[in-house]
Amino acid sequence: MKDLSKLPDDLPVPVDDGACAHLPGTRIPSVPLTATTGEIVNLGALPGTVVAYVYPMIGRPDSQPLLGWNEIPGARGCTPQSCAFRDHHAELNSLGARVFGVSAQPLEDQKEAKVRLGLPFELLNDSRFALAEAMRLPTFEYVKSVFLKRITIVAMNGIIWKVFYPVFPPHRNAEDVIEWLTKRLTMPAPPVMFDVRAAMEIQSYSSKRAVEIADLYHQSVHAIDPSLYTPEQKEAWAPTPPDYERWSERLNEKRPFMAIIDDRVVGFMELDADGHIDCAYTHPEFQGMGVASALYEHVLAEARSRNINRLYVEASFIAKPFFEHRGFSLVRENRVQRNGRTLVNFVLEKYPGPGL
Repeated sequence: MKDLSKLPDDLPVPVDDGACAHLPGTRIPSVPLTATTGEIVNLGALPGTVVAYVYPMIGRPDSQPLLGWNEIPGARGCTPQSCAFRDHHAELNSLGARVFGVSAQPLEDQKEAKVRLGLPFELLNDSRFALAEAMRLPTFEYVKSVFLKRITIVAMNGIIWKVFYPVFPPHRNAEDVIEWLTKRLTMPAPPVMFDVRAAMEIQSYSSKRAVEIADLYHQSVHAIDPSLYTPEQKEAWAPTPPDYERWSERLNEKRPFMAIIDDRVVGFMELDADGHIDCAYTHPEFQGMGVASALYEHVLAEARSRNINRLYVEASFIAKPFFEHRGFSLVRENRVQRNGRTLVNFVLEKYPGPGL
């Protein structure tokens, strides 16, 4: 049996090749990843402080030796790194941080490692390299397989504040993160890379956007905090995969307004003839950046041009404060059945008279 918890003294030290220099100040892309519990986690949509350590592969003590693995700078050390985050988990939590491990190794191997090492946090699976490609994370090859290089990211409300790269020695990484988090209260926020409002255009619906909008809706629902709606409720609300044919029919009828940035739909909102705002969704990657506000202002102007004097909406827990802040009043709480699950939403209205 191999002892993977100890590192050889002669490991090569990885060098900073600049492969992660583009990450600080950017937003983590909205990419759903499967956790070792089976839950879907979207790192870019999580509120608060998130520490995500990206690692190549946690080895198994009973597996065959990986010849040449130790000679690859930064490859060895996933077990000591994970155990360090385990041992310092309580301290990281006390600093307000949620910890996740991210790897492209098979999910079943991640589940085994989580149990064997007693990890109190989730490991997330990126075996399709969806997050890695979206973030342009560095990789390396070993025996015709591709692995993620070791990186640790600290994000706050989806924005990357700190990147540890290269990570060496890996067993010190958790302590380095704690040291940085302890000092962060005196640090200014990193600059966001662009002015969302200046880059955004509100457009009328185009049928070529149907699949994109359906995917946005699905991603937005599944990114909602599980403390508000359970994974089962979110799946009932937005089944996987989306029914694209049904969405195309719906969108052709509803004709939503779309928020476009760099030829990409980042949000949409519908307005019916009777003043019903039926759907209002923002891509998780762009939440909290003014997209929903811009869409609402456009819908409000459209309602005025149509002489609609009452707006109403069925808002989720997450959308309710948005509409209340804009003068909507609570009419009643709803409990609706969706695919065998009970979902709670709230009927809100804004009825100040002619002209809104």
